[in-house]
Amino acid sequence: MLLVQLTRLAWSPRLASQRLAPPRFTPPRCSTVCTLADPPILAEAEAFFAERDVRLRSVQAGTPGSRTHSKIAVRAAGADGCGVTVGMFRPGTHDAVPCALDESCHLPHHPAINQCIAAVTAALEREELSAYDETRRQGTLRYLQCSVERSSRRVQLTLVANAPSLEADPALVRFASALWSRHGGGSAGAEAGAEAGAEAGAEAEADVEALQLHSIWVNLNPSKVNNILAYAPGAWQLLHADEGGGGGGAPLLGGGALLESFPSGAAFVLSPWVFRQASATSTLTRRSTNPNPNPNPNPNLTPILTPTLTPGQPRRLRRHRR
Repeated sequence: MLLVQLTRLAWSPRLASQRLAPPRFTPPRCSTVCTLADPPILAEAEAFFAERDVRLRSVQAGTPGSRTHSKIAVRAAGADGCGVTVGMFRPGTHDAVPCALDESCHLPHHPAINQCIAAVTAALEREELSAYDETRRQGTLRYLQCSVERSSRRVQLTLVANAPSLEADPALVRFASALWSRHGGGSAGAEAGAEAGAEAGAEAEADVEALQLHSIWVNLNPSKVNNILAYAPGAWQLLHADEGGGGGGAPLLGGGALLESFPSGAAFVLSPWVFRQASATSTLTRRSTNPNPNPNPNPNLTPILTPTLTPGQPRRLRRHRR
């Protein structure tokens, strides 16, 4: 989050008689996270206000580790399809940079997301699942979506697959099962993560075995365009979820939905297809007209608050105009 403070430097007749038109800034075309200290749009804003004798001062309000929701690219690293890069794109390109080597990627992330990225990267080296090659439009794993349940530090992981069905590449299901056996449910990795989460803090970030998976989803996206997620009927498939409680004792709501609670007492049920902001504290939700949007619902559980969704298959949430 970037806050700005406007300071009038001095009164001038030109400024007093001038009717200020609303500023028009070019939106930043940035495929990766812009550096918080100097986002491209800030220079445009500073120049605009400087012409009007107003000083613009930026204040960094966000903190490292505040991003609890992130989408990460997975790309074949070599021309022969061998090797894999898990990270974000360089600005203006589709060249993926490993998240571990890019501060603008790993620094804003919650430690659990960085653990998840490291765990998936290591699993791709062990398992036979192929990474997506954008040039040849081949390979299965295209993106990751990682969402953290802050109370338990568990990660809701979505594997975005270049496949029309789970049967199209059996390696996808095997890959998810291998991840879950190491980091899901009551695995040793999950138990270690629960202890590390409370005590080790940043030290646990480097420990892949500390990762706790809340659930594993697959989003089937065989399209040839650049949309990260697909919303066609049957695109969302839940492969693994713990039937018990999370690290904080909250039930996992029978099908891989996160439970986010706030000091005000409000609680939100977040399935992987809902729109949410990168920081949990700025997630926007509304009371639901469809109390059971999950394609694999548990009829014994009633969500507290859920985002508004069209009945049936989940769709993108539309932006409402004021």
